[in-house]
Amino acid sequence: MWLLCDTPILIYALQKFGIVNEYIREASRMLVWVSENNGWRCKGSNPKFRGPGKKEDFCPYANLITLKALSLSQYKDTEAVHNGIDSHILHWENRNRIYMFGIGATFMKLKYPNVWYDILHLVDVLSMYPYAREYDEFWGMWELIKEKQQPGGGFVPESVWKAWSGWSFGQKKEPSPWMTLKILEIAERLK
Repeated sequence: MWLLCDTPILIYALQKFGIVNEYIREASRMLVWVSENNGWRCKGSNPKFRGPGKKEDFCPYANLITLKALSLSQYKDTEAVHNGIDSHILHWENRNRIYMFGIGATFMKLKYPNVWYDILHLVDVLSMYPYAREYDEFWGMWELIKEKQQPGGGFVPESVWKAWSGWSFGQKKEPSPWMTLKILEIAERLK
């Protein structure tokens, strides 16, 4: 059984490890095939599966990680990808709470690594797409992140998961070299 909130993560990881074969290409094609006019919705291989929320709403998290996986594929500039990007831009613009994925104070907190639905993860993924960079809303998100830079140049995590308390991004007192590197990578991509 597959779920759209898991499968793209595996596809992305395999591609990052350099595994691009007929199975990965077919899995990426399948991601495009299951897209809707508003991106990707909560679905799985079981036809009776139904996630939370309205059936016709896009799932912000599934949409985000699918865009992440497709950013490394031949499908990077397709209508499906553009629809997924458009849904994130509209979500940002309207600030609607979709499922448990609102755009409020928690969303705005800097978190790392990029495994949640938050501003840093969203900007990181959208920055891979020239189409997303055409939107003022994208640049507004990027400005919010840049405003959080400390005088010394680093970025301090604003939300952490205790399991990572031994890492620099697992505390909220000092700039995290790992998080700062991620944000600098985005800045380099946007030049």
